[in-house]
Amino acid sequence: MWSAGVAFLLVSVALPGLAQNLASPFHPRYAIEHFGQRFGAGAVPVSLPEAPWGEHRWVEIVGGCLLLLLVWGVMRFRARKERERLEAAVAARSTELAQANLELQEVSLTDPLTGVRSRQFFHTTIPADASQAIRAYSVASKNYSRDHRDLIFYLIDMDRFKQVNDEYGPKAGDQLLIAVAQRLDGVVRKSDFLIRWSGEAFLVVCRSAERAEAPRMAEKLLAAVGKTPFDMGEGRTIHCTCSVGWAPYPWVPPFVAEASVEEILGLASRGLYLAKQGGRNQAIGILPGDGELPVNSSKHLRLEALAESGLLQEVRTPGPVTPAASV
Repeated sequence: MWSAGVAFLLVSVALPGLAQNLASPFHPRYAIEHFGQRFGAGAVPVSLPEAPWGEHRWVEIVGGCLLLLLVWGVMRFRARKERERLEAAVAARSTELAQANLELQEVSLTDPLTGVRSRQFFHTTIPADASQAIRAYSVASKNYSRDHRDLIFYLIDMDRFKQVNDEYGPKAGDQLLIAVAQRLDGVVRKSDFLIRWSGEAFLVVCRSAERAEAPRMAEKLLAAVGKTPFDMGEGRTIHCTCSVGWAPYPWVPPFVAEASVEEILGLASRGLYLAKQGGRNQAIGILPGDGELPVNSSKHLRLEALAESGLLQEVRTPGPVTPAASV
């Protein structure tokens, strides 16, 4: 606005001077008299009345106001264009930052080696899935089907993976893990999660599953890893197997909220341990036993209490037959 004020001041000072100064080359009388002087005083008789703008002050004021409005309009137009440019730049930058944040988040939720989901992804998403499974088993729930309400956790660990690193080197071990992840990803459903759980261990979370069908999925996971040899390049192939431990969530449907996800993962880990101890290349599922729950533990189900009470049922699934020279 200060620029508009300066422009108004200049117009107010300069315009009246131009109108009243007859010696100015901009005044019509000066132009005609100068013409007469150049070509002879009597050559062209001219009678010119006084300029009306020199006699009427309001003409000067209107002209100044119009010029001021013109300057103000130009300045406002340029200011609006500059503001629009800045707003567009800020919007573009905000979009770039949002996209960068999404990419960073995606990176943190993805295992950099195998490209499958990371353990952080599991901890981010599992609360919602666990809550849905609880609601699906609720007696008062009318919005869920009466089957395929379980979450099934499969812990998968490569058998004798250290031998691969020792014999072929860490690079070959990484190559094997990538190939294993690809095979497992080809088995799980699109709605399920495949997670790199630790060094050579993976976790498969089957969502909206049925515990009665869990052994069949365990069989598929075992076959995906152990049925076909892995190509290690340079004409080398190896047979490698895995062991699997699994458990369903909720643990006991009548007491759906009494065992946490961490406790169910503990049961799956127990199954994995039993599979390793039993000779590897197999899956052991841990399910509730047929016995009655102790009265004092119905609300506090713990692995130790279940084991001591004989309430753990083991379901064994053998792996594929492999050559004797398997790793």
